[in-house]
Amino acid sequence: MSSDKKCARIYACGGAGINIAATFEAADAKNDIVQADVYLSYMDTSTSDMRNSNIDKEKVFIFTNKDGSEMDGSGQYRRTAVQPILAHTRELLQKFQPESLNIVIHSASGGSGSVIGPLLTKELIKRGERVIVFMIADDKNLNFAKNTLATIKTYANFVTEVETPIVSYLHVNQTRNSNATENKAIHQALNDVLTLFSGQNASLDSMDLSNWLDYQKVTGQDAHLSTLFINEETEEAAARMSDRELGTPLTVATLSTNDHPNPYFAEVKYQCEGKAPNLFNVHGEVLHFAIHAGYFPYVIDRLEKTINAKSEAIESSVIAKVDAKDGDDNGLVF
Repeated sequence: MSSDKKCARIYACGGAGINIAATFEAADAKNDIVQADVYLSYMDTSTSDMRNSNIDKEKVFIFTNKDGSEMDGSGQYRRTAVQPILAHTRELLQKFQPESLNIVIHSASGGSGSVIGPLLTKELIKRGERVIVFMIADDKNLNFAKNTLATIKTYANFVTEVETPIVSYLHVNQTRNSNATENKAIHQALNDVLTLFSGQNASLDSMDLSNWLDYQKVTGQDAHLSTLFINEETEEAAARMSDRELGTPLTVATLSTNDHPNPYFAEVKYQCEGKAPNLFNVHGEVLHFAIHAGYFPYVIDRLEKTINAKSEAIESSVIAKVDAKDGDDNGLVF
């Protein structure tokens, strides 16, 4: 193994982020794939999501109130967590130092992770760190949909503020899937990204990946809230990625196990390529990591339609009241 193997920090934010990262950590202990070395950190506004886990307490950061008392969650209400998180973000980064790659995992639909994740991401980018967001979207109920929409719009605001692209792998939970099924898909994407940033892929250096991620330098494009798509080189993937709703590919990083060029499905201004020692034996010979701009406006439009439909359904429902007027002075009915 070469001495320039890279390190990555995973910041697991809120209940969903903690669940994904804890199960990933347990599986990764048995993983001998060539990847970046991983340091995991867990952060939340309460300890409830860690009660039944074996997470090392040294890896945990719990946000506290102004008086030093421990918070007890956000109850899906995003405003609850803002001030404590703002007050302690720098302290968090002092405890859990950034690495050559930083992955911020959180749900967009909850009350804590959807605030911790974006604020942490913004602070990391302001410090010049490399960040990829793993954002879990959910619209199963009205509050989830509203929170997801607000979280995405928050990131869009932050892009304008920092004038730097924010790149997110967006995973949308499916109504009928179990947490284990959803986590498995996210874990695979994490493994893929950690392989890309391992420092062990021939002909792929750190500057290649910096230009791929911060694409303004090599494309001349403005900064966008952008989406990371990970695809094998198959006809099915090519057809899927031709959907205009997925936006426009700007840069591509490609891993392959062969020795010949592997152009992307569409024309892009910038593509870097490395030869990987392996691709987990679950992929074919080629794996493309494409950063697209223009997909999130479609996601926002879809969420707004979902919110309107759910709101109308709730408002049109009639709630029958119990007629209980026959009580005594204490309200008791006999």
